[in-house]
Amino acid sequence: MVCRRFYQLLGDLVLCRSGVNTAAEYAKNITAELNHVLNSPGRNYFSAVQMSYQAPFVDAAQSIDPVNRINTYVSYYPFGSVIGLALDLTLRSRFKNISLDDYMQAVWQKHGKPEIPYTLTDLQNVLATVTRDTQFAQDFFQQYILGKEAADYKTLLAQAGFLLRPVNAGKASLGLTPINFRNNAAVILTSTMVGSPLYQAGLNRDDVIQTIDGKKITSREDLNTALAAHKPGDQVKLTYTSQNNQSQEVTLTLIQDPELEVVLFENAGLKVSKNAQAFRKNWLVSKVK
Repeated sequence: MVCRRFYQLLGDLVLCRSGVNTAAEYAKNITAELNHVLNSPGRNYFSAVQMSYQAPFVDAAQSIDPVNRINTYVSYYPFGSVIGLALDLTLRSRFKNISLDDYMQAVWQKHGKPEIPYTLTDLQNVLATVTRDTQFAQDFFQQYILGKEAADYKTLLAQAGFLLRPVNAGKASLGLTPINFRNNAAVILTSTMVGSPLYQAGLNRDDVIQTIDGKKITSREDLNTALAAHKPGDQVKLTYTSQNNQSQEVTLTLIQDPELEVVLFENAGLKVSKNAQAFRKNWLVSKVK
């Protein structure tokens, strides 16, 4: 399933190479997928392969009970796509005239065209054949497909003059746990995300945030105003009503807003080197005249 998602990445690249999307628009596309994967606690518990095993239960089955998938699951669609992004950029930087296009063509010739079933080992072997580097193929699969490591996307994207950065650097945050505002109440919608300030302080699903530093939180504007008065690392007092209607006070430590974005170097006021320009052109511009 992970390999199939590589085709999704190639589809986005085709739109860019054909001129339908610009490089800046492509940056927005990969921003959403990188945020989904890199900011998900689930990737620390299961590999991309293991996530694909859970897909039938997430995609089709229904549960009337609360689940904790916000912390345990990452959709294999963006998961596979960002792994494909890492493979493409790594191949282009490490091997001469080899890219994800060449790898997927080789997979098609070996298994798709003759309709021969394949395993993960087969896919690893095809990568070894294309790169003529068995150790590289083994390491990539072990680290990113069978393992739980995340590639260094900031460095990989910088080769093409793309900058991966926080959207709101220096902005204090409670984390990415969804909070819904209804009837003048700030209700936590899901299990709190592992590692977030709310999780660390012991809050959970259906708890209602009452105050931060003594200021009532009844709307998104109230929350934003309260957080704007602080910086990451600050400790704040938060009161909330738990599921059993008990009022409690905790002290939590704010973090920097974890949301990420990908932008072009030139749109961030950075110089694009000739090497980066050439890399980007080779990656995102069609070679077909």
